[in-house]
Amino acid sequence: MWINDEALAKLAAHSAAIEARLNETLAENGELRARLAELLAELAAERAAHAAQLSEIHASTSWRLSAPVRMAGREAGRLSQRLRGGGARREAPQLAGAPAPGPMLRLGRRVAAPQPAAEAVQPAPGCSDPLLLAAEAARLEHRPLISILVPVYDTAPEYLRLAVDSVLAQAYPEWELILCDDGSTNAETRVALEEIAPLDARIRVHYLGVNSGIAAATNAALAMARGEFVAMLDHDDELLPAALLEVAKALNADPTLDVVYTDQDSIEADGTEAHTFYKPDWSLELLRGVMYVGHLLVVRRSLAHEVGGFDPRFDGVQDFELTLRLAEHTERIAHVPAILYHWRKIPGSVALGGHEKRDIEALQAAAVNAHLERCGLAAVARSNPELEHRLLIAPTSRTQHPLISVVVRAAGVEVDLEACCASILACGSYPRQQIIVTGGDVPSDLGQRLEALGVVLEAPGESGGAAVLAGLRRADGDLIVSMAGDLEVQTPDWLEHLLYECELPRVACVTPLVLSYSEEVASAGLIIGGEDAVAPAMRRRQPGTDGYAGSLSCVREVSAVPGDCYAVARRAWGILGGLSPYYAGDHYQAVDYSLRASSRGLRNLCTPRVVVRHRGPILRDGPRDALDRLLLADTWDAVLKKGDPFHNRNFVQVAPGYRA
Repeated sequence: MWINDEALAKLAAHSAAIEARLNETLAENGELRARLAELLAELAAERAAHAAQLSEIHASTSWRLSAPVRMAGREAGRLSQRLRGGGARREAPQLAGAPAPGPMLRLGRRVAAPQPAAEAVQPAPGCSDPLLLAAEAARLEHRPLISILVPVYDTAPEYLRLAVDSVLAQAYPEWELILCDDGSTNAETRVALEEIAPLDARIRVHYLGVNSGIAAATNAALAMARGEFVAMLDHDDELLPAALLEVAKALNADPTLDVVYTDQDSIEADGTEAHTFYKPDWSLELLRGVMYVGHLLVVRRSLAHEVGGFDPRFDGVQDFELTLRLAEHTERIAHVPAILYHWRKIPGSVALGGHEKRDIEALQAAAVNAHLERCGLAAVARSNPELEHRLLIAPTSRTQHPLISVVVRAAGVEVDLEACCASILACGSYPRQQIIVTGGDVPSDLGQRLEALGVVLEAPGESGGAAVLAGLRRADGDLIVSMAGDLEVQTPDWLEHLLYECELPRVACVTPLVLSYSEEVASAGLIIGGEDAVAPAMRRRQPGTDGYAGSLSCVREVSAVPGDCYAVARRAWGILGGLSPYYAGDHYQAVDYSLRASSRGLRNLCTPRVVVRHRGPILRDGPRDALDRLLLADTWDAVLKKGDPFHNRNFVQVAPGYRA
């Protein structure tokens, strides 16, 4: 077919029109793309702003305090839907100690698979919804009777009624309340007791003829108790509705438990919250220095009788003294990390201030000294003159002096190493010590000066974990202290304290209080878990202060020790097989060793009675430490995910610092 010029002209015009339209479309698309990019940028900025606002809300006190209300509302809605038969069945949340999002805990039995709808609701400890709590209580297989012992003396009727009302509101129904009046002279108190007695068949009131003291009154209530367990409640305090339920859940999870204690807060006279107290899991050493267990305390009744009940000689610290004796008979002690007890701040109560009971300091020291003597420990406790309700425990003089090897890792500036060795010798009141300098490149003149002082040089040229291993192989002592070469010892009797702590039953490692060169706390032991796997406890706090409720002023259990400075008992060294050779650096090498100790039921301690200080910045987070950290995280993944038992789960975990 032939195409003439006219047809060609029309075709060319049509092609030009198509090309023009295509160019217009491309231009429009470019504008659309540009507009779309602008919209996406605006959306990203808006989302970032919303995220920042949400973070501020989540970090606010109001959000934290309203968490139980939100959680209760969600759970109530789910329960209502299930009761109506609507909606898909949900798997019960994993509870057994695992923290829910945010600062509130949710506790209970671990559920491995979806359960029937009636068993799928797990209220938070702070929840006050009676329907949810009653459903939880009804599911318990073991329902021990808990006898609540309340000594009463001239109690203001309004506070006494609040205490009783808090018991009547308990979701767990298997309780009895024994009120023992200790010869009250206040007629209003006796009238209130007469009115309370008929409120519930589970309430019994007993009257003592004369005022005999809080221990005697509590013992009288204990003698009347029929429960498998007894719980101590002060006459002007209050329990949260889930208190006995959470205790019963702990007893169901482990029926062998003898003692259970919970977190607490203090409230003003009008009931408003004044202070929260989140406690660590069981720490015998901390208890010897501070009355940290407190309320709510629940004890197996047969054990309470076995140890002799409360001792009237220690009225004022009678529950603390009892706990020390309980600890001599059982290690089956559990902690419920949730605030379940309100301690009221009124005149005469220690909740208001330590000055309210003048004789407590002496009584506390006397209780611990009697405990130390019963345990056969060569130490003496005295009140801390700087801090209320805190004790200083020091070893007594000894007749036998096992050899102590101090292994110093040579690295860094020459003057640091010489100052380190000089401080060891200057603080060396202990008669049998051996100093080994391991690794590094020690100049010959310095080496000669050190050898003249009796210092042994070992494995020159080695560094990090290899240097530590070489020095420890050379050590002959029954106690071995490993420390960085840039540290200076600040405590004259440091070896005596480390030796005493390492000789305590089941102790594997002891770390001192480590200060930075700027005189702030570098570490008081380590916190495991969280975003950093391990983090220094009490970092940047001021030495000589109390820390969090005695955590910086008293000896206490810790999950892990840092590589900066730590002491190990040779007996534990043999059980654990020494340090791992797979870590290039000394820091995570020490963490791994202390975690192995914990996994074998041994204890790691931090003692603020021994202080060492870095002479310069602490250099970590290099390539070697990064690889070691990955190795540690891989080896101890399950332990790290579980969290630190001595750093309460209600604290912020992303940046450990004892902040709720």
